[in-house]
Amino acid sequence: MQALLALVDKAINGFADERVSALIHARAAVLRQELGMAAGSLARAEALVAGTADVLRIPLADAYRLIGERAMAPLGRDLVSVLRAHNTAHTCCLNLNAILQEEIQPLVPTAVVPVVDVEMVDCESLRISLIASDEMLGLLCGCLVGLASHYRQVVRFTKVAPSHASSVAVASGRRYLDVRFRPDARKTEEPIKPPAAERRLNAVTVALQSLFR
Repeated sequence: MQALLALVDKAINGFADERVSALIHARAAVLRQELGMAAGSLARAEALVAGTADVLRIPLADAYRLIGERAMAPLGRDLVSVLRAHNTAHTCCLNLNAILQEEIQPLVPTAVVPVVDVEMVDCESLRISLIASDEMLGLLCGCLVGLASHYRQVVRFTKVAPSHASSVAVASGRRYLDVRFRPDARKTEEPIKPPAAERRLNAVTVALQSLFR
């Protein structure tokens, strides 16, 4: 399994050119000064995400989404046996909690990976719920975008209104999303390739706007 910092670094290189990547690492270095020499890999990874948000001038939750999306390509190479067990992102997502607990938790042993509940809304949609911050929710959405891309699909998210959940769930910070995977009409039957090494910054904005339609 690839180290957490390596995954974050590859994710940054996946959507930024060398100049922007250098700016992100420089900003993260400044943020790490506040953490001290004893900062662990999780804290250093968080500094890189925060540096991404500062350099790209986007909300921190959006930076987590971008990192999650771009980290899925290198992470998928470690999870190849897991991903091959499913034909679509939909069926893979039904086993999302087990994947998180068994495969992702070892990457962040000092943190607690949230329990994610997944239920079917209908034959095409899933409802995902978890207790999470905006940043954690953004990271999960990004990972699901990357997961869909692996299966040559696209994903659309619909926020579930708090009124559709119990007051206890809302008070606990539980978040709900309806998720629908569809074939990506832009994909061909060529072998799946990792994302391009560079991505223009204006494309980042387009990607963020396309999530909630």
